[in-house]
Amino acid sequence: MKKWKNNLDEMQELEALKTERRGFWIMYLGLAAAIVIQTICYKQDIFRYAAGETIVLCIGSFYSVWASLRKGIWGRHTAATAKANLVLSLMCSGVFALIFGIISYVRLGKGKLVLESAGIFFVCMFVLCYAVLTVMLIVYRKRAKELEKEEEKEEEEE
Repeated sequence: MKKWKNNLDEMQELEALKTERRGFWIMYLGLAAAIVIQTICYKQDIFRYAAGETIVLCIGSFYSVWASLRKGIWGRHTAATAKANLVLSLMCSGVFALIFGIISYVRLGKGKLVLESAGIFFVCMFVLCYAVLTVMLIVYRKRAKELEKEEEKEEEEE
């Protein structure tokens, strides 16, 4: 396949990357917000209303994670450690449990039941999130070692 000529200089390339990154996050957060809003607004058959957004969000998320791990990239602002995974799991579980609690309260209106179900949701979400991040950490470390070995071989050949 023929590669297209890049007409951008280095500064323009950096600006284009920043713009693309911002656009990605605007779309990503917009899809997440649309899913939450539709879940709150439609009390029946919510899957029919939010299925498209959910599918697109999941595909984009899986691709982003897969591509980053394949290239040996963990994150710009977090370290690849079990402690960081623990903190991130707690934060994500808390946010999603809060959203779940609000949606449940809007639908059911029963405070104690909502609080208990949000607590159970928090624990389950935390365990799932921490397990997934731990598996990703193992895959990342393995891939990073492979990439280092490839780099060392290339340096030796030169």
